[in-house]
Amino acid sequence: MAKESSVFDSSQPLKQVHPETRRNRFSRLNTSGEKFEYTETRDDAPINLIERLKPSEIKGDDANYWNEKSISNSDFINIYQIVYYIYLFSKGAVLVFFPIGFLISLGSFFVHPFDDAVEVFVHLNTMGITYCLIPFGSGWGLTLLLFHYLAHKMVRKKYTLSRQTGMVTLYDNDEDVIYSHPFVEFDCRLFSSTNQYGHLSFGIALVHRYNDYSQHITIGEMIGSTHPDDHKRLWNVIQQYMDVSQPLPDLPILEAFRSKDPTTTAYDKEIGRDPNYWRSMSDKEFDQVVAQMAENQKHIPPLGKPINIYAQTPEEIHAI
Repeated sequence: MAKESSVFDSSQPLKQVHPETRRNRFSRLNTSGEKFEYTETRDDAPINLIERLKPSEIKGDDANYWNEKSISNSDFINIYQIVYYIYLFSKGAVLVFFPIGFLISLGSFFVHPFDDAVEVFVHLNTMGITYCLIPFGSGWGLTLLLFHYLAHKMVRKKYTLSRQTGMVTLYDNDEDVIYSHPFVEFDCRLFSSTNQYGHLSFGIALVHRYNDYSQHITIGEMIGSTHPDDHKRLWNVIQQYMDVSQPLPDLPILEAFRSKDPTTTAYDKEIGRDPNYWRSMSDKEFDQVVAQMAENQKHIPPLGKPINIYAQTPEEIHAI
């Protein structure tokens, strides 16, 4: 099958146009934040991305937000928040308020004669069942059913990174496309911000090089780290994922899909990789392997050597 014209293949000249030559076409170029160069990739990833799913959680092909075709990132719609709060309140009413009412009703046997106490006990618990257990128990059960059967309807797609087509696409709240461009037209930039407590945090985003968009692809939210080196390693992962000349990143969440990608299949066959390397581990073994990886990362640069995305010939790719 012929390659899509927009796929990212670092082994071929990418022939990008220097943004300076197109400056007159745009009101302002997105140049804020530290830019990470395109680089040679390596099998390295931020630890909390590796830990995203443990072996016990990925025995099946259930990592559907990452696969051999694309990475999709989604967010819950507003109605989900409402349903979630109903779920929490209903569950709390059944498990906390109703038992408290029951215990209070037992106190009637200590302050009333037995016959009167039975009447008070029955009355209070009848009210508890009528006004607490039935309505809130129904709410609890209904929200559980909604989560089970309609959870996929409560999320909206935010963006996709397609290895298959090489396109990066951002969506609005109705999942209509805001923009879609080839991956190689995006710069990865590190942004910093200070929270209300004065702590500095970092995140990376894909910023289109040739358009002055106000919204960027905030890939940094894939990891919960504020350390710049972790975001550099995430950029390494994203580059490797999108690069059709490279195998898929060796991550637990992608292991089930490695056999479905031709480049990865050939690579795994060449090195004799166990198809179930991650999934055959116990969680304890997994934790030990990850701990060793974290230790090794202290001595490994987070990014490889830069490559020239403006190269017009193969000889210029590594001429930086």
